[in-house]
Amino acid sequence: MKALVKTQKGKGFLEIKEMPIPEINQNEVLIKVYYTGICGTDIHIFTDQFPLYSPPVILGHEFSGEIVKLGKKVTSWKAGDRVVAECQSLVCGKCRFCRTGHPEACLFKRSPGWGINGSFADYIKMPDWLLHKIPDNVSYKEAALTEPAAVSSQALYSRAKVSAGDFVVVLGTGPIGIWNVPVNIDT
Repeated sequence: MKALVKTQKGKGFLEIKEMPIPEINQNEVLIKVYYTGICGTDIHIFTDQFPLYSPPVILGHEFSGEIVKLGKKVTSWKAGDRVVAECQSLVCGKCRFCRTGHPEACLFKRSPGWGINGSFADYIKMPDWLLHKIPDNVSYKEAALTEPAAVSSQALYSRAKVSAGDFVVVLGTGPIGIWNVPVNIDT
């Protein structure tokens, strides 16, 4: 399969390479990627300003796709299901963040696109517990915005506690910054 790979540390070092289709374990699914977005994290990896990435690694984590293969223990999904995924693929499961339902904050987390291979490829493998079904009335293209929408919603409503009438400034030209420009929390 073709993939966009950050081949080594340093600015640049991106190559479109032929890579093997990922092998899945018993609790993972193989997903045919239909759309994937470019995140600020991808840009920071390109410019070598994101210290956690581990090359060589396929970039990308904002994606939508279709399940094409199931691991032996996967029972809640079927081939042909349209899905998006959360990004905290490898977490410890033991720290206070994991135990309190916030694995996205786990210090041992390794996410697609920087800690493990990501979605700038024909296929990605993901643990079944991180998947979410795409509703029938949502296109693959729209669904690829799920992850940045979730990040901005979490930041605005759960962490920052933005309320009706609050004055906020949103900076950024990526999906998360753009997503929040027209926010009207009165509706």
